[in-house]
Amino acid sequence: MKAEGAPADSGRLLRAAVLSVFDIEWIEPELSEDDPDLVDHVAEFLASSCERVIDSGGTPSWRLRDDMRVRVFRGETRATLLGVLDSIAVRPHEPLQTTLEQFLRGSLPPLDQLSRPALDSVLQLRRWFGDDVDLPAVRQVQARVEWTAFVEPLERLLARGFVGREDLLTGLRAFIDDAADPESGARPFVIRGVGGSGKSTVLGRLLTDPWAGHDLVVYINYDRGWLVDGGPFSLFDEIVRQVGIQRPELHIDATSLRWRAESDRRAGSYGDIASRASQRYAQVPRELMAKLSELVGPFRRLVLLLDTFEEMGRREISIEVEMLTFLGELITAEPKVRAVIAGRTLPQSDAIRTRPPFRLTGLDDTDALRLLRQLLPGTDEPLLREVVQLVGGNPLSLHLAAGVLERVGDEPARMLRVAEGNVQGQLYSRLLEHIPDPRVRAIAHPGLIVRRITPQIIRQVLAEPCGIAPLDEEEARAVFEGLRREATLCGPSEDGDGALVHRQDVRALMLASIQRDKPGTSRAIHEGAVRFYADGREEGISEFVGRREELYHRLMLKQEWPVLDGRWSPSAGPELASVIDELPPRSQLYLTTKVRGLRVDPHIRATAEDHEWRHTARPQVEARIARDQLDEALQLLRERRGEGERSLLPVQEVEVLERLDRLPEALELVVRERERAISRGSLDTARELISSEARIRERIGQWGQAMSLLSQLADVDRRRRARDPGVDDDVRIQELVVLTSMLRIARHSDRRDERHVQELTDETAALAEATPKRLLTKAPSLLRDLAVEIGTVAPSIRDLAVTALAEDSGSDAVERFTRATDAAQNYMVSGSDALLIFRSLLDQLEATAQSNLDAIQRLAQADRRSAGRSPITLPLTERWLETSRNSLDALTQAYETARADQGVLRECSPLLEQRLKTTRATVRAAEDSNRSIRRTGSRNARKDLAAALDRGERTARENLDAVSRLRRILSRLRRM
Repeated sequence: MKAEGAPADSGRLLRAAVLSVFDIEWIEPELSEDDPDLVDHVAEFLASSCERVIDSGGTPSWRLRDDMRVRVFRGETRATLLGVLDSIAVRPHEPLQTTLEQFLRGSLPPLDQLSRPALDSVLQLRRWFGDDVDLPAVRQVQARVEWTAFVEPLERLLARGFVGREDLLTGLRAFIDDAADPESGARPFVIRGVGGSGKSTVLGRLLTDPWAGHDLVVYINYDRGWLVDGGPFSLFDEIVRQVGIQRPELHIDATSLRWRAESDRRAGSYGDIASRASQRYAQVPRELMAKLSELVGPFRRLVLLLDTFEEMGRREISIEVEMLTFLGELITAEPKVRAVIAGRTLPQSDAIRTRPPFRLTGLDDTDALRLLRQLLPGTDEPLLREVVQLVGGNPLSLHLAAGVLERVGDEPARMLRVAEGNVQGQLYSRLLEHIPDPRVRAIAHPGLIVRRITPQIIRQVLAEPCGIAPLDEEEARAVFEGLRREATLCGPSEDGDGALVHRQDVRALMLASIQRDKPGTSRAIHEGAVRFYADGREEGISEFVGRREELYHRLMLKQEWPVLDGRWSPSAGPELASVIDELPPRSQLYLTTKVRGLRVDPHIRATAEDHEWRHTARPQVEARIARDQLDEALQLLRERRGEGERSLLPVQEVEVLERLDRLPEALELVVRERERAISRGSLDTARELISSEARIRERIGQWGQAMSLLSQLADVDRRRRARDPGVDDDVRIQELVVLTSMLRIARHSDRRDERHVQELTDETAALAEATPKRLLTKAPSLLRDLAVEIGTVAPSIRDLAVTALAEDSGSDAVERFTRATDAAQNYMVSGSDALLIFRSLLDQLEATAQSNLDAIQRLAQADRRSAGRSPITLPLTERWLETSRNSLDALTQAYETARADQGVLRECSPLLEQRLKTTRATVRAAEDSNRSIRRTGSRNARKDLAAALDRGERTARENLDAVSRLRRILSRLRRM
């Protein structure tokens, strides 16, 4: 028997190392039962150094353990490894093996030529070989992975066939090439077309066109509701994010700009509590647009492709105005920007001037024939011409017709003959009739009722209502694979969880008729889906996706609002808003109470009860107030009246009248509604109305009456504080608003009482200093007023105001504040810019560390629930990785800032350097564990995951502790 470590064993280890996976005979071609010693050595090698893996097709293989492979790769030369590789006759056919061989031969293509699996393989090679090899940097590869994943859906769309549209593409290229007006920029190019006409395909072609190689091209799909719901800041963030992943060299600067924008968004999105119940929605500051200009400086153009713009039509017109206003400001601020807007409808507002719209109609006969030739190669030309004559030039119709022709035998043209009217619906029905597997055919049509399909959903939700139950797991998988092959009908879900989704244009075409023609089947599927998602039966699905789908089916079942409230998830709202037209009227009403600015047909709102109308109208009224669309807000407020012609939303109506300077009308209404609220015992409403009345009386010079009203509220607040000194967030802010208003009136009254002023000043200062800083920074107007009124006796409040407002030192808020108080201005001038920046970085570090800790705890909880019975859900592991990397980026920024400073911040750099090293190692462990989970989900992988999670949790907690220590260092340095 050969001793371990002999040349045969070393050769076996090298052969296993240069193969991503292997069968035994590949590394030991001479293995025979006639040599029991060799058999024993091989068995010992497999047991001690390798692991068993199974590919997606169920084929088992062996793989060398990562620790062994790292030892080999970092101890041998590339020439040695290549020689071993060339000596092996049989090798696996998979991306990792291909990428490894390309690297060893020095023929690895550039990143922009690599597929998603090949990019993942480059990251794996980096982990195996370490940093001392000529592989692309991890951050560059990760950015390219993000970009590839982002464009994959559009590439799939293009893969279905793209022909014609040369006139449109020529016009778009000329629009992008032409110089812009130096004052107003380039007016957006608008494309309008019906569903299925190919708008998204044209934009996809523009995005992936090699002609755009010197440009930055950003694709925005408003079908993702959070982009609409988040307003201009969400659009700005997505633009910067895509720039960072499209050009990896810009990633760090793009991430820094996104952090700054998020800080500005948080600072500007809270209500201006001191003077109004609501505040204008914050627009993106010009300083951020200037930073974006710096970021894209080296490139010729920044092209924005805004798809599915008709989703704006589902929201209040004010949201479209807000978005187009931002777009116009961005175009004016940066002449390189070219915006292309595509949708089924045109923009409804005139907030921005656009070019005359390009109306996208069907393909002409020549291009329709070209598309059919691509889809049906080898088909007789006369038949293709007959198809074009039968179905016309709509690309969706042609794709459906091609799907039918692929399946029919004799007389295919007869099978395509359709009546006037719903051509696409009839073609879809023909297509279903010729699906070969009867089980796939049985669920394909009713299966449109669910929005995502997996083997588990087929088995537990669809099989029984569709008449194919019972199905075992293998049969359900076979039906699923049959559906996957129907590319005309289905595609992969963008949730990245392996599910299938119906093509949205096909689903929109057929859903209403299914529910009308098969109401019993439809209801059974909705009910089954609710049980399925509510019970958490599906493995590998994120909590977000499960709750979103559960809510969709509950809404389709017209469940009562209290039931929906019990299951509601705010994060699901924007995505559900994009399918509001599918929902029954009462469910549409419910959704408008949950999603900002969502619009509903007035005829549907008219069917609501008074209390439902309030819930539905309030967010729309407040959205209009926030955008200064006061006449429109008043029109909606007076759309309906309660008993005795009373206002159903009196607080909002008073505010609108006050903003319109219709003060006598506002005062009459507020007095009447205040008395009514008190008589009904509606104390919260009464308090709001009393505050409004006091503000109105102050404005018209009735200071005594205003002070009397505020004194009543202050007395109530004092008695409440005496009973319960604890801090309730909303109550404390209300108390401070009342006291600050009283102090302002007392200072400026004709009959000023110095003693009363001093008493109010002391009371206000004591209450403000006892209020958590997090509450004060959420009310910027109140904080400004406090600094002006009590800044001389409460320097901590003055300092907090300066710091909070100085996050963006060029902001209008700082300018207004420094004009309001000389003391704050002097402090600002003498302060350290580096210190202010560093404090902001610490805020980001704290936020990312907390987010990282939350993600780790959620993943650990999911791991415990699975108890080893299933792989960890990929979305949770991806979120873990994302937050870990964000935390590392935040640490890097803070460390570089501290290290570069020549003053007080240098004392912080050693602690940050130590945290940076620890966090970098933790992120590497997280990446390794995630890779292992994604590939195997084995017991060893789960053990590695548990260890990595423990390490990650310790690191996150240590980072949070480091933030506290750094804040104490800064506090001490400021006192020196």
